[in-house]
Order: sequence, then structure tokens, then C-alpha cells
Amino acid sequence: MSKIPVVIYDTSILILMMREKVRVLDMVKNIVGTHIAAVPDLTLRELEKLSRSRERKTRIAASLALELAKKYMSVMKCRENYCDECIFTACACGVADYVVTCDIGLKKRLESCGSCKILYYVESKRRIVGDVE
Repeated sequence: MSKIPVVIYDTSILILMMREKVRVLDMVKNIVGTHIAAVPDLTLRELEKLSRSRERKTRIAASLALELAKKYMSVMKCRENYCDECIFTACACGVADYVVTCDIGLKKRLESCGSCKILYYVESKRRIVGDVE
């Protein structure tokens, strides 16, 4: 019996899902199949902060993303102070199989590590892509 893959969704992709109405979860499911969707607890804190933003679109997107994450995703406890550090550590330790992001800095850092598959949003194609066997 094979293990169900763990997919970490970062803050940027959750905001994008809500702001641009992109069906990221469906796209990831088409690529990965059944998986455990996870978010770092630091992502929830970031979304809580963003849900109090002055910018209306950001506030609404963050509130909706927070609601979605709390309801449908597993929450990972982090020891680190920054969300990207937590995601990087989860990959390096083998806790996560995939990371979904639209953060180029995080993507490049994870590529250098090589211990996690990266799925990222390509705006010109309006879809999630990645190097997945």
C-alpha cells in the first residue's frame, strides 16, 4: 500500500486561489491525485493578518483562504519564525512530498534543496505546472 502524498500550500497560492478564482485544488488533484492538503500554522497567522488589510481585495481573499484552510487542510506546527523556513524544513525532513506556490523565491530555494516536488502557478497559462513524474 502506497503512502498518500502530503502537499503543502503556501500563503501566496491560497491568496491567488481566492483573488483570481483559480481552481488550484482541482488542478493539484489532477496532477498528484488524492493527497493530504496541508498548511503551516504560520500561513494561518499570515492570512489572519492579511484579513485585516486596508486593501479590500486582499482582505476578502485572505478571509476566504483562511476559512478554506481551517476547514479543509491539515495544519502543520512550525518551530521556525518564517513560513518559507517552515516549508523548506518540512521538505528537507521528508514531511512533505509537494509544495504548491507562486512565490518565485521559495520555488528557487526548494529547487536547490531537491527533496520536494514543486508545483507552481504559471499566470500566462492560468494553471499549475511542475516537474512531476
